[in-house]
Amino acid sequence: QEVLQQKIQFCANWLDPKNDETYSAIDYQWSRLMEIEGKEFQGKYPTFSTWVDTYRSENQNNAVPNVLEWTMNLPSLSQSGESYNTAYFNADQDPDGTIRKTHLILRSGSTYVPSLALKAFLLATHNNAKITFAYHAPTQRNEISKFEITDENGDPVGSIPVDASGRLAINYAGRQKMFPHISLADLLTESDTLTYEEREFDPSKKRWITATKKAKKADLIKDKVFILGATATGIYDLRVTPFEENYPGAETHANVLDNLLRNDFLKQYPNEERLMLLVLLGLGVFLSISLAYLSALPGLTL
Repeated sequence: QEVLQQKIQFCANWLDPKNDETYSAIDYQWSRLMEIEGKEFQGKYPTFSTWVDTYRSENQNNAVPNVLEWTMNLPSLSQSGESYNTAYFNADQDPDGTIRKTHLILRSGSTYVPSLALKAFLLATHNNAKITFAYHAPTQRNEISKFEITDENGDPVGSIPVDASGRLAINYAGRQKMFPHISLADLLTESDTLTYEEREFDPSKKRWITATKKAKKADLIKDKVFILGATATGIYDLRVTPFEENYPGAETHANVLDNLLRNDFLKQYPNEERLMLLVLLGLGVFLSISLAYLSALPGLTL
């Protein structure tokens, strides 16, 4: 407890090596820390700067949200030898309750955990994720500068347009059932055929309709990724999305997985916010001047 209090007391000085007044405190505490932590610590952090860089990437000024508690799989699943394939399925809601973005990763300290969609994508494609951080001075935190997908050899094969904290804007395919909905009970029967629901475009009505289809089970499940989840109204796993108010939570993950598999992302122009302010300002000035010189009907038309 005493060591912890010492670390907290000098933490502000450690993270500000450019301040000349803190050098004496840094030198003293760094030497004390090396003595307390021992050889393993000295080998991992040979210099003060390496410790600061690691601390910034793993602790409180990391832009990726830190989660203190996890609800893990059932022991029977975790002990099956596949526990390293753990992922999370939390929903990221905007202030109005709508799901427009999703975190592809969360963390506990320096341990990063992928989302359900990202983990399924990596397993299906035999790829890995490589995240590059960069310290952002204005926000004084370590932010994601690049989110790459690499092959088994570690070579980049693609990138994902996430924000500084690892959030991806979901490119929804449309309303629910744009992807096949199959009953688990039907999937586990011995029948060779499967009945499922999926939306298809009706040229005569010029709109998407929900169609009931049949297919051979072997053909339908071959090389597919399945997301198992409840869709019944009484289960209360219905979410608000830009397309629908009662949207199955499981299908939000299907949309993210579809974005990853098809490399089909919503991308924001880097300077969009800055340019939008200039556009709004310019339009405001233009309308103010124009309406002042126009009569009623031309002004209304403008």
